[in-house]
Amino acid sequence: MKEIAPIPALSEAELTHIIEHARLIAKEAHHGQRHNEKPYITHPEAVAEKVHSLPLRPVALLHDVLEDTLVTEALLRQDFPPWVVDRVVLLTRPPGMSYADYILRAGADWACRIIKHADIEHNMSTLKGGSLRDKYALALLVLGFFDTTEILRNIVEMQRCRLHLSGPVKQEKP
Repeated sequence: MKEIAPIPALSEAELTHIIEHARLIAKEAHHGQRHNEKPYITHPEAVAEKVHSLPLRPVALLHDVLEDTLVTEALLRQDFPPWVVDRVVLLTRPPGMSYADYILRAGADWACRIIKHADIEHNMSTLKGGSLRDKYALALLVLGFFDTTEILRNIVEMQRCRLHLSGPVKQEKP
């Protein structure tokens, strides 16, 4: 698997700019599409809302653009930093790839695992009973089980992401 660009420390203003640009691109790309009888953009927006870490929101907003629209990876690379596009690519199921292999591939990156979890949760919340619910439930199970070394590495990375927004942790004097 290709090396995924790390998420850099960015100011809240920088992240907000990237998020709003991602929202605009996703809204334009999905224009005219529907998700459960609503404008499609409501789906990526719901996924982004479920993701509490600001650096993950642009990826969440763009997670379906390569699969469901005419937007290409090359176009995204012109507009967004590598850490966003690399993860959108991981969250895109290539033609011919089995769903199981796709879930394992997306789950290899901690940020993609969080976003895919939010995506599946939103999809499940809008489904009636049936085979897709079973498929998504299995995907959630797979996304939840990785070796403990990987889990610890992901926790450290998530903490680093949170800290860059709030600045250094201040030590209180006893």
